[in-house]
Amino acid sequence: MKLLMTGGHAGSTAYALIKHLRSRCDWSLTFIGAESAVVGKSVATLESIVLPKLGVTYVPLRAGRLQMRLTFWGLVSLLKIPVGILQALFLVKKISPDIILSFGGFVGFPVVLAGYLWKIPVIAHEQTAVIGRANLWSLPFIRALAISRDTSRKFIPQYFDQQKIYLTGNPVNPDIL
Repeated sequence: MKLLMTGGHAGSTAYALIKHLRSRCDWSLTFIGAESAVVGKSVATLESIVLPKLGVTYVPLRAGRLQMRLTFWGLVSLLKIPVGILQALFLVKKISPDIILSFGGFVGFPVVLAGYLWKIPVIAHEQTAVIGRANLWSLPFIRALAISRDTSRKFIPQYFDQQKIYLTGNPVNPDIL
């Protein structure tokens, strides 16, 4: 089984899930994450440092995000959105996973879209109380949405099939348990 995970800031959530998976199965795990932790600078992300130590292949994606204010870096980021989508299409085809799990974030959306276009099942996980923009935009392209809090349901648009929403909670690092 090949699992492709993605997300903008899913270090702790992905880490906990990976620890569980490693103790139970021998899946091939890949994580597509942000190229840098700071826009405009070369700063390693938490995922790019920690996940390879768990045997996860980390693949950086040059994705852009929509900023709330128009600034120089916001404009640069906006221009990276189509680049991220094209790069995600290439990477997802190359990795050829059996399933994709997105933890949201600006890096997650291009991977979700690519998975949908390549007909790969996609599940999204929302860790916060209010669904984020990337997961919100991903809804038309996913097969299921895992939520951490039952109260999050009220923030999910009615057009999304409520039967595809699963209350899972957040994964917890087994070392903490």
